[in-house]
Amino acid sequence: MTSDIRDFYRNVRNVILNKEEPKVKLPEVMRVMKLMEAIFES
Repeated sequence: MTSDIRDFYRNVRNVILNKEEPKVKLPEVMRVMKLMEAIFES
């Protein structure tokens, strides 16, 4: 799987313009943030 950071920002722009759904959903963001918080606390 290849990725390009520009794809992420294109998606953000298109979400703001109501042209598409976010590729990264809020529950996914929250899961990663909780994991990062647990790592920093340990």
